[in-house]
Amino acid sequence: MKTHSHFFARQCWRTFLLILLALPAAGQNRLADAAPLQPPRIVTAAEISRLEMEVFDEINSQRSIYGLNPLVWNEQAARVARLHSTSMADFDFFSHAGLDGRHVDNRADRIGLRNWRVIGENIAYNSGYSDPAERAVIGWMNSDGHRRNILRDNWSETGIGIAVSTAGKFYFTQVFLQRK
Repeated sequence: MKTHSHFFARQCWRTFLLILLALPAAGQNRLADAAPLQPPRIVTAAEISRLEMEVFDEINSQRSIYGLNPLVWNEQAARVARLHSTSMADFDFFSHAGLDGRHVDNRADRIGLRNWRVIGENIAYNSGYSDPAERAVIGWMNSDGHRRNILRDNWSETGIGIAVSTAGKFYFTQVFLQRK
């Protein structure tokens, strides 16, 4: 029995080593492009608020570059954004639709955010960066659809919500509004 257990343990160890050695060959090996990963850290509510304002300021900076008016902060839109980011972080998914299938217009209505003509949303996630807010905005500006949302001239208000998963992944949601 000891011999069989010893043999089984040795086989498991060999299998583990083979899998470990094969992982780099399995694709997704973009070490040249990757920033050094950092272990997940505890992020305080104050840091989250600071990051939300950092995204807000950077979005308005981008709009200024293109000659557009700055967006005005809307706390209700931020609440819609925070709830969606928190849901994505808590349940480890990434989608414009919530787990209940609701989109930004339904989520806004659900919390009482009404009296808008058009509503839109950008979402992003990242991890392992010392500057997650800046990375999110860079990602949005490098994406045609997200950049169009940011630079849409009829938006007047916005709210941003950020949440962090237990694995240290940052989830970003930005809600845009054009009032009636």
